Amino acid sequence: MSCDRMDRECIPSIPKPRKRRTLGETEHSPAAPGPPRLPNGDATSAGDLLRGIDYNYVQMRFTIFRQLTGNFPFVSVQPDADAVFMAANRPITTAAICTVSSAAHPEVQQRLVQAFRLALSSRVILQGQRSIDLFIGLLIYLAWHHNYMSKQQIYQELYLLAGMAADLGLYRQPSNVDNSNMRDAVERDRAYLGCYYLCCSLSVMGFNKPSPLRWTDNLRRCAENVAYSGAQPSDRLLVGITELMRTLEDLEDAFRMESGMKRSTMTHYVDIQTKAINHRLKALKREHRELGGTLGLRAATIHFHHRLLRASEIPDTATLIQCACAIKEHLDDVLARPPITLHQIAIVDWTNLLEVLVLMARVAKPLPSTVGWEAGALSSMLQPEAMLNAVCAHMASAPVGDPLNPRHEAQLQWFTDVCGSIKTRILHEHTQGASTLRGDDSQYDTAHSLGQNHTHIDSHGHLRSVNEPYSSELPMPGAAALADGSAYDSFSLLENGVLDDGFWTKLFNA
Repeated sequence: MSCDRMDRECIPSIPKPRKRRTLGETEHSPAAPGPPRLPNGDATSAGDLLRGIDYNYVQMRFTIFRQLTGNFPFVSVQPDADAVFMAANRPITTAAICTVSSAAHPEVQQRLVQAFRLALSSRVILQGQRSIDLFIGLLIYLAWHHNYMSKQQIYQELYLLAGMAADLGLYRQPSNVDNSNMRDAVERDRAYLGCYYLCCSLSVMGFNKPSPLRWTDNLRRCAENVAYSGAQPSDRLLVGITELMRTLEDLEDAFRMESGMKRSTMTHYVDIQTKAINHRLKALKREHRELGGTLGLRAATIHFHHRLLRASEIPDTATLIQCACAIKEHLDDVLARPPITLHQIAIVDWTNLLEVLVLMARVAKPLPSTVGWEAGALSSMLQPEAMLNAVCAHMASAPVGDPLNPRHEAQLQWFTDVCGSIKTRILHEHTQGASTLRGDDSQYDTAHSLGQNHTHIDSHGHLRSVNEPYSSELPMPGAAALADGSAYDSFSLLENGVLDDGFWTKLFNA
């Protein structure tokens, strides 16, 4: 209270509100609590992008991002990282961190996405810049690309990322690295390994296309350097992960080479390559036991079985059973992890999960080579409908309102709808016969596509898009009638990866 004289009435004085500290200001007082300010959606530079965002909001994004890096051990944020320092010295990286860790604020995240892409294109395309800040920023942005981009255009951006790595000379072994710049060298090597990890795994399993970054022996040197000199507990994983990606790359090379061979030669060649790849996967499991704690090794094994099934005119029963066992083990592992994991995993594990779920539904269906007890055993082992329900329920059971581990509600809804479409299109539609699909009144005249976020069934029984930031950028064509009931007797529908537009179009509109 303020009293000038004892005989005057005391009048309460109202303190002036403390000005909230935002990036771009020089004041160093703590920020007042409050909602984050929206970034400039028309920003063409990282400085404009971050200017005005609340300091505490950015600092909290750093904390949340550290929870995410356990799923993508190729980037790190130091515990003492300061938002002002990072915004000034690593603006693109800071913007990327804010983008991927803003799932709890969808409007802010969508504005950050737009501003990040504008800032990146301005610097890289228009100004021809290259820097480790741009490289790591793009790496982070692509690693969780599935959480905020409604159309998957990541394949061409992988080439941009690989081109940056080449321009920065990350493939060359640095000379005269002493203790003073060892930290920078480890950061560069770690990020380069992350570039290879994304390029190889997404090209192979996400798009079934050539990788923009091929294996060189220098990748092994980088992984060993990070494992030996890096301070992150996850750094020792990188040698095994890098070798696993190399095995996947060799697997795809082997199956691409056989396409022009004669049938007799091809069968012998595939048999040799199968034994070699299978031996390498088992060796990796023995030599790098830490890989057993990741989702990647089993997913790679499942993809290996998937490629064998696609290469066979009539799928081999033993391969089907091995694939089914690996799928069950993988999904049991997913369900044993905390539910928030499915909101936090990076795009590689998310892509693997989608492939596993679609393949599970396909393997559980009767095939020409699975009759009698074998067909029943596969379906009984996998219980695909129950497993699809269980994975959706597990993701939905993540705690609500945890500020350090926010849920991604839009991704949860989209994933739930995709699982519903897998059940409808693969598990049920063809057991009822093709005649049920030939009518014009099918309630599933529209189909999900990766990049067409979540949908709901309207009053007419048709799927419609909701949630504007995730609304469809792709046309949603009507489902074509099947000519006969044998369309799913082949694995040809799975020849496109699960990030490719053609995969979902072919799967749901065959």
